[in-house]
Amino acid sequence: MKKSISTLLICIFCTFEGISQNIWRCNNDPSVTLSPNMFRNLQAAHDAAAAGDIIYVEPSVLALNGSGYLSYGDLTCTKTLKIIGNGYEHTQNTSIIQPFFKGSSFVGTLTIKSTATATELRGLSNAVNSYSYIEAQNVKVSGCQGFQFFLIRAATGENASGGQFLKNRSCSFRFSAYSTSPTNPACAYTPYQIENLVFKNNRNTNFNYQNSFGIWSGCIVGSNVLIVPPIKNVTISNEIS
Repeated sequence: MKKSISTLLICIFCTFEGISQNIWRCNNDPSVTLSPNMFRNLQAAHDAAAAGDIIYVEPSVLALNGSGYLSYGDLTCTKTLKIIGNGYEHTQNTSIIQPFFKGSSFVGTLTIKSTATATELRGLSNAVNSYSYIEAQNVKVSGCQGFQFFLIRAATGENASGGQFLKNRSCSFRFSAYSTSPTNPACAYTPYQIENLVFKNNRNTNFNYQNSFGIWSGCIVGSNVLIVPPIKNVTISNEIS
């Protein structure tokens, strides 16, 4: 009987341990007083969080100089997190009468490192016209808009295989293989496959570069020769232009 009770307590402890997570908030409205779990930028929230935590990125506020919405900044993600923004197109349904802020959650360049396996990005909007990088397996991106993603697999451990991209708008995707950093102009092609990707129910998705289907290494070799990395098991369905 004691053994059975001990086993039960261990199971209960493991269950609660598995679902234990903290919630953090990003709010860049200077009129809002920060609480201990709130931050003005996304990187600071990430650094405070532990693997498995949730970060809510609240709608961005307008800059005081009228230059658009404030961004929550760039992020280098090194741990598995759920990062959830406010989505987009909340003003399209005029029958909604509840008072809520209908703006988007704007962020800068995102780099999802290989240690951030199974990170989820949801409802974020890109504030800058620059590339973001996915280097981890099984990353899920849903309900996001305006991003240009490099999906990377390299000799140094980066591997964007297993990614899911669902219900995003106006995002572009490049399939890349590097032996070094994607920002290194001397990067070299490596024959590592990116595989098991799902693109579903996205709108205005761009898979193109120089009028060819979007499989591009990003490295120019010799006389402007683009090398194509191998990919396999890619599902693209219900894409809307």
